[in-house]
Amino acid sequence: MCPDVRTAAVLKLEAVDLVDHGYDIVFFRREMSILSKILQERTVKIDKIIGLFSRDEVYEVYPFLTPMLISVFVEELELMGYVDVQDGMVSGTGEGRAKLEDYVSTLSHEEREALHL
Repeated sequence: MCPDVRTAAVLKLEAVDLVDHGYDIVFFRREMSILSKILQERTVKIDKIIGLFSRDEVYEVYPFLTPMLISVFVEELELMGYVDVQDGMVSGTGEGRAKLEDYVSTLSHEEREALHL
């Protein structure tokens, strides 16, 4: 950026999709596991999502699930149109179901078992 105060810039950023490779793969996998749980429940309160996971799924997989992290992941899923959030309730969308099915189809049998998908 230019340090001159008379120079201004307007940036418009648009999300294209979730990062599903490289360093961020662990976060993407967590988002997909959250999406899977939401789609199974049809509608769930944001603060109840963590209760859909077993203790091992919450604490034994990096990154650990916390209410703060879940809210960030749900926000990203909403930005992509994979979930719909209304009054603190989250429900999956057709786009979300298609994204999850596409993702699961790329996994090996062992990966599906490990990720509980």
